[in-house]
Parts: sequence; C-alpha cells; structure tokens
Amino acid sequence: DIFLEIVGDFALVWLLSPAMRFAPPPRPGSLPSIFSNLPSHVLQKADPTKAFTILQRLGCLAYKSIQFGLVGFASSMIGHSTTKGLVSLRKSKEEPSEVVLAPVLQNSIAWGSFMAISSTARYQLVNGVENRIIDAVLRDNLLLATVATFFLRTGNTYIGSVHWLRWAKWMRVQ
Repeated sequence: DIFLEIVGDFALVWLLSPAMRFAPPPRPGSLPSIFSNLPSHVLQKADPTKAFTILQRLGCLAYKSIQFGLVGFASSMIGHSTTKGLVSLRKSKEEPSEVVLAPVLQNSIAWGSFMAISSTARYQLVNGVENRIIDAVLRDNLLLATVATFFLRTGNTYIGSVHWLRWAKWMRVQ
C-alpha cells in the first residue's frame, strides 16, 4: 500500500503541477487547445480576461475524473503488483502466513473508481473553498489563511481515508 501511495502521489503531483510550455500554443479547435482552455478546477474564479462557461466547468470535472481515475488504476496496478510480488517472495523464504491480498485487477478497479469519483469531488471542493472562501475572507492574513488551508486539507485527507475504507469494503477488496 505504501508503494501504491508513493506512485499515486508522484503521478498526481506531476499531473496537477503547473508546467511551462516550450512548444508553440496548440492549434485552435484541437484537443490540447480545448484542454488548455478548461479551468484548473470547477469552482475557479474567472478573471477579467477569461470567463469560464458551464460547459468548460463540466469539461474540467470530466477531464479531472478521467485523469484521477487513470492515475488511481495505474498506481494500483504497479503498487499492488509489487506488493503481491514481495509477499510471494517472502512466503517462499518463510513459513506461509494467513495474509490474503485482493486480486490486482479488482483492487485497481476499486482504486481507479474511488479516485475518479471521491478524490475528484474532494479535490474540486477543496480548491473551491480555498479559491472562493479562504482567499477572499483571509486575504489580509497569510498566517491564518495558511492555517485554514492546512486544516481544510488535513480534514480532506481524513475524510478520504474513511471514505476509502468504506469504498474498499463495498467493492469487496477489504
């Protein structure tokens, strides 16, 4: 599970981090152009130079859901396969234990669907609260804004952990 978390965290940070473009802007109407015009999260404030339509906001939600779902699925495939391999290796050197791990594909489907649904929804809400509420209410107090963000993100992690346990039981991988 730790290896799965490392792979997943790396992939999500890499995908969600801002990146500098070295190539020319995408051709108007192309898929990269469409994606580059989406807000970074559904509740992102529009600025004077760029307003977002409801279709762009829904597109953002769909795009992030697919992105998170694929990262969850791929991370679980890599992490859970590695874990199962290490457990098998250890079993061959020691006496067999009672440890039973979920099948890789079933576990990966559970992680992918959890990430696509729960993690995406929480990501959108956390970013919306930060962007629309914390930034607006606490813009003059950086320390308090940082503390509020810390508690918001810590709460999100806790809620996500509790939700994953229920999701995993519902998906029959725990």
